[in-house]
Amino acid sequence: MLFEKVNKEHIIQGIKDFGEKGIPKGFGASSTYDLVYNGIHYPPKTIMAYANFHAEGRTIEPYFKGGLNTDCFNVFEKLQFNVIKKQLTDPIFQIQVSKTTDGNFLTAQLQIVKGGYQLLKGSYIYKEPKPSFLIHSYYKMRVKYENEDYFEDSDYSKYVILKKNITFDKSSPAAVIVLNRAANGKREWKLKDGTTLEEFENKQVKPLKQINYWVFQGNPKIYNTTAALKSGHLKSWKVAAHKDKIAIGDKVIIWQTGKDAGCYALAEVTSEVGVFEEEKFEEQYYIDKSNSLATVRVKIKIEHSFADTPILWKDIKNRAIFSNFKAGNQGTNFSATKEEYQELTNMINSKNLSINTKLNYLIQDYKSALINDNWLYVELYKFEWANWLTERVVFEEQTDEEILELCLASQNENYTDSKGVQFIKQGAREKLSKYIGIEDIKIFRDFYNRIELENIDYSNRNMSFPILSCWMSVLVPNSIFPASRTSFADIIRKVFVIKLRSSNIDFVINMQKPMETICNVLLENKEVVDFVSKQLNKSELSQLDLNWLTQDFLLFIDRHPNLLKPITETVEEEEEQYIMLEKMPTNQILYGPPGTGKTFYLKDQLFDRYTLKENAITKEKFFEDKITNLTWWQVIAIALIENGTSKVNEILENRWVKTKASLSESKNVRATIWGTLQMHTITSSENVAYKQRQNPLIFDKNNDKMWQLLEEETKEQIPEIYDIIDEVNNFKSNNETVIKNYDFVTFHQSFAYEDFIEGIKPVFPETEEETKDLGYKIEDGVFKKLCIKAKNDPSNRYAIFIDEINRGNVSAIFGELITLIETDKRSGAKNEMSIKLPYSKKEFSVPSNLDIYGTMNTADRSVEALDTALRRRFEFKEMMPDYTVIENEEVDYIKLSEVLKKINERIELLIDRDHAIGHSYFCKVNSEEKLAKAFNTKIVPLLQEYFYGDYGKIGLVLGKGFVEKEKNDAINFADFSYENSNDFKAPSYLLKQVNEDNVIEAVLSLLGKKQAE
Repeated sequence: MLFEKVNKEHIIQGIKDFGEKGIPKGFGASSTYDLVYNGIHYPPKTIMAYANFHAEGRTIEPYFKGGLNTDCFNVFEKLQFNVIKKQLTDPIFQIQVSKTTDGNFLTAQLQIVKGGYQLLKGSYIYKEPKPSFLIHSYYKMRVKYENEDYFEDSDYSKYVILKKNITFDKSSPAAVIVLNRAANGKREWKLKDGTTLEEFENKQVKPLKQINYWVFQGNPKIYNTTAALKSGHLKSWKVAAHKDKIAIGDKVIIWQTGKDAGCYALAEVTSEVGVFEEEKFEEQYYIDKSNSLATVRVKIKIEHSFADTPILWKDIKNRAIFSNFKAGNQGTNFSATKEEYQELTNMINSKNLSINTKLNYLIQDYKSALINDNWLYVELYKFEWANWLTERVVFEEQTDEEILELCLASQNENYTDSKGVQFIKQGAREKLSKYIGIEDIKIFRDFYNRIELENIDYSNRNMSFPILSCWMSVLVPNSIFPASRTSFADIIRKVFVIKLRSSNIDFVINMQKPMETICNVLLENKEVVDFVSKQLNKSELSQLDLNWLTQDFLLFIDRHPNLLKPITETVEEEEEQYIMLEKMPTNQILYGPPGTGKTFYLKDQLFDRYTLKENAITKEKFFEDKITNLTWWQVIAIALIENGTSKVNEILENRWVKTKASLSESKNVRATIWGTLQMHTITSSENVAYKQRQNPLIFDKNNDKMWQLLEEETKEQIPEIYDIIDEVNNFKSNNETVIKNYDFVTFHQSFAYEDFIEGIKPVFPETEEETKDLGYKIEDGVFKKLCIKAKNDPSNRYAIFIDEINRGNVSAIFGELITLIETDKRSGAKNEMSIKLPYSKKEFSVPSNLDIYGTMNTADRSVEALDTALRRRFEFKEMMPDYTVIENEEVDYIKLSEVLKKINERIELLIDRDHAIGHSYFCKVNSEEKLAKAFNTKIVPLLQEYFYGDYGKIGLVLGKGFVEKEKNDAINFADFSYENSNDFKAPSYLLKQVNEDNVIEAVLSLLGKKQAE
């Protein structure tokens, strides 16, 4: 094996050689991989050649291969150096290439990107002959080939990459874009004629690629997306669907399922879809490591990460823009819309704006303390200490012992108003005399060598984690901020409104992102930056200085906690407003012609929002839902099974009875229990004289005035009661367990207030015996029952779906609730109202977590328009025919979307758009037989109703293939004199039944493509 003697020091020396000598003869810039060290990119093969020269004295020449699983790359991995694949991202502009007259080039799309030139997926350019011309709508372009300019990289097999330059020929002057790549990894772009790249892009070339939007969904039981995002390790995603559509530049919503389902980041696709393994640091977040296998994946770049404060589904699901959002379904990749992505972006920007506003508010106080109160003078010592030490420590040249000596020496130096740094010494874990040791230097070196914070061994450290971060920030200033106090976490929590752990290395890691934000906001304040620069006698602050400026700002706020009070009040106000917004109920009616999918929309898009599934259902919630559907006698029977023979007071204390009481509107639960026990007592009881008894008869009272359940009668008459107890006691959440927090009703002419709110219903005897006494009881309607459930479960949303809402007498059905359903009149709202119901005489209000949806058929002439007062309390969503739903439905090459569109154009002209025909009439119609049936049984009968039997107008819509005209000239009237009698001999119109043999001909006639017989 090559390079067995190469160690870390040899590679670091190789990097220094490269910086001084550049690329040696025989080597070139890396085409596929980069060695990343201290944030700078280097060519791996060149660095290894220099390193092996120092290790073995071997001549620097290309005697080995680079790439995955080679000796070169295996050594880098063994020594924990970071080698990454180049990502050709950030398109500068794109050019459409057309086929030329000489046929040398196939159609291609050329995309110029930072890092090289690449042909997009599916493109290819012949190598010979060279050169040749390409045609573009703006330019004639000549590809200038040189030696090795053309190659195909196996890792980007769908690309052909041109490495050096491209000449664009035009009259004058010629523009040549040249890529100069410096040793530090920076890239410079130049145009030969002096035109800037921005000018060239804006004036000459239009972007070609259309951006698609996607949801990439992960399951926290499989992969810890949150942790991967917080560590900056989420670099790729599995692709199971849309493999041929996901492309570079597409935008991605990173979504996590589970109890905290929501958007955790926004990203951009940076590679084509391909089969590859994840990076090692990505694999650590799999719950089951066996899942980390090579799969079809795509590279992504995280653009906005907000794993600490995700945008949760429960907070956005009621926004109209997310009504068709596809996340939450089974799968990994779903299409999204630009509007959905933009809305999430706006929410993040709004949140960031709020954070920046709070920080700027605090920075004003900090600035005042700096300039007016001489705050910085007593804190200058830490800036001076940091600069003193960082100027002297060079990991590549010094041993751990030498670095330790410098660290100790730094504490004996005299700085402004301080000798050494006392708070650094006070961070010792065990004894102040050993606040730093050789064990800590090993930790610093590991961090310097790019080992992630969470992967370093801290077991032998001599200092606390906050102080450890201070040393690291001085020795590796570009990689970490000094989170010197755990009390800083309180500031971050209040300003950023996030959860933050304040222990172990997690505290340091989680502080980095907020401190970076603070640093950026501080940088925007010129007065602060100029003042600190002047105090440090510097023209420009280094990253080291900015690290400690950020620490100093947090220290100032930490010592003046009163400054956070206005911020906290602002946060509380925002949270209160947010909660109110989240509680805002929805009153919505979907309206439109028949067949446009109004009821289907309820089922397909809304039902699941109000359904609890799997682990979302707690045992308590399941218990409550069971009791809601039980009668009082069932609950009392279960209580006696659990308690045994009991007095009423003991029954009252049973868990089933107490829960039933909390869900009931009974004002006197004790009286309800007494009445129920007597009503269901056996007829042979010696201690109960109640006459109006009802089945089942299962209770009895003994001589000690205690109630008992008769076990034999119970098992015989209601054996299912034992199954209910077993279900509750042995509850296990599973995929089949669902709780529907909604009800679905259909209004009709007989539907009344008593069915919807409450009414008096007779109680009929359950035996064949005659009775003189007919009982009555007040029974809750479907809407009132749902209101009670929603009121007792404020953390979940409920809904009632009313189909054909305008077919009932809406004013009579809603009654006094016409006022209570208004969003600002709901319970808990600003103008909360309640009323006394007419039958039960109980106060009633509509909870804010109950939504009301209705559907309304605009073509139904059997009903009148909705009551104006009701209209004012609902928002209306129009649902017209959606031709895209049936765009793929064809019969004998006839597109049914075209047929439907033609029909509706004619209906709108003859009647109005409210009488259009919906797309559902043609859904799943894929044969002549089904097409004929759709016309005969659905469309034609509907048109008969629309036109009141005027078949002539039906003929104007459907044509001769469906309606025939019959002349009546041959009909003779009886011998009778009647003025203008011949006027009655107008032609009549007859409907023609179509079948699978003639329906195509009829439809072609409808479309005007063929003359029907």
